This record gives sequence, structure tokens and C-alpha cells, in this order.
Amino acid sequence: MPRKVLVGSAILLLLMIFVALPVFAAALLNFEDATLGASVNTLSYPGVTFSSADWLVNDGSPLGTVHLLGPGDGCPGGDTLTVTFATSQSSVSFIWASYDDGLTVDVYSGGNLVSNEFFSGPFGSTATITGDFDQLVIGDGTGTGCAAIDDLSYSGAAQCRYPLPASAVVYNVPAGALAFFAPNADSYTGFNLPPGTWYISEFGESYAKVWIACDADPVYIPIENVIR
Repeated sequence: MPRKVLVGSAILLLLMIFVALPVFAAALLNFEDATLGASVNTLSYPGVTFSSADWLVNDGSPLGTVHLLGPGDGCPGGDTLTVTFATSQSSVSFIWASYDDGLTVDVYSGGNLVSNEFFSGPFGSTATITGDFDQLVIGDGTGTGCAAIDDLSYSGAAQCRYPLPASAVVYNVPAGALAFFAPNADSYTGFNLPPGTWYISEFGESYAKVWIACDADPVYIPIENVIR
């Protein structure tokens, strides 16, 4: 892939104007696509990993659906389930069951314990954890792993707001160009596109549309600045 020749300070200013915060996709895992009997350590989902010595993918009791159950060798006892998120979460929820009708959730952020949550209720109750965290350690009401969870709702992997268009072609903009929010002279951004090679996806009558980055707004430059 051709590399853009960029002026460091100029591109930093440009990205400060155009780059938005990443957009994260809401995800709901019901584990219906998981292999029954498989260890949770083998599960692969965007933005989350599971680890436990004995939690398995189960079907039927106690939740009546495909779910995660611990421990695999029967209750009581067993290991807890650790759920680690790739990005910080503000709210995570799931349905759960425990043979003592209680559930413990240790909440962590950056490896530090934030809180100890306790939930009580019958099979199929919902637990919701809020705050700023990236890891949960889930067990039954006694702190062991004799529990089950399903329908895990969380913020998943970051989405690309502006994917590189399939029609984009690299062109040379040797002298740089005035950058506009829209293809008209009234929408000047206040910054110039630095000299270099850039992906351009569209040519209009007077302006060309330039792709900047996955999470940066595209800009328009006068077509006379592009060598074709």
C-alpha cells in the first residue's frame, strides 16, 4: 500500500479536527453457535474473552438454552468464570442461574478490584453491572463456580466509521490542497491537506473526495490539485 507523505504537525492538526471517537458495536451473545461441551476458553467473540478451569458450553438445565455453565464436573465447588473485555465497559448484563439462588461478580478495571456485586433471585434472573470496568469474575453465591450465564450484552469491538471505499485509488497531491467539508467553497475546514499521495474515491465537477482514515471524516479538495 503506498504510504502518504505527510507533514507531521499539519496532519496532527487535521486529525484533531476530523477524527471522532471510535464507535463500538453493541453485542449480545446467546452462545447458540458454540460447540456443546466445549471449554469456554475456546470461545471466540469480538471484544471479549472467557477463561475458566472448568466452565463449559451447556444445553438444557438450568437455563433451558445453550449457555455457559460451571463447573463442568458438577456442583458444588468449581472454578469461577473470568470475562475480559477488550475495551472499558459502562454497562454489561446477562441472565443467570445459581443452585443457591445467589451470584457473586467481582468487578475489575485495569487489574484493580472496583467492587464486589451480589445478586439473588431464581433461575433466569438478570444481572446488570454498571460503572467503568474491563473484567468480571463470576461465581455462585458462595464464591465458587456453580452457576450459569446466558445472553451476555456488552459493547463489542470498535467499528470503522468510514471504511476505505472499494472505488478509492491513490493519487498524487504534490502541493497539498485546501480541504473542505463538502464539495463547495463555503465549507472550508480551515486546514490544508498536506502534500503527498492520498486515496481519492470520487471526482466531481470541481472537487475530489479524499479518504483520510477509518475514524476521520473525508474531505474534499479542488480537482486541479490532483495529478491524474
